[in-house]
Amino acid sequence: MSRLPVVVLALAATALGAYLLLMYFRRERRPVAIGFHLILGFGALEMMVFVLRDLGDLAEPGHDSNIAVGLLTLSAFLGLTMPMLARRSKSWALPMLAAHTGVGAAGVIGALYWALH
Repeated sequence: MSRLPVVVLALAATALGAYLLLMYFRRERRPVAIGFHLILGFGALEMMVFVLRDLGDLAEPGHDSNIAVGLLTLSAFLGLTMPMLARRSKSWALPMLAAHTGVGAAGVIGALYWALH
């Protein structure tokens, strides 16, 4: 199985996430774009796990691909819990968004590194 679909989905999710970040700062909400961001992000994560399972790299502890999968999983968790925590307290919204963005960017960079090596 090729690594190219993982890269394409991860970069598409990142580009859409950058657009959503711009919309957030403009105080505009795009539910359909958020849904596509969610689908692309989880698609990239799932595809990467399937490719790693086929390659046999998933079982190697400390492998750079496992770090990328962990970062992408953490980013997905932060992205999913962000709306729930932000409803309780508005002061949680921006730190959660910053954490989601930073961890997600690190995960995509890790996935790109994995795909190119």
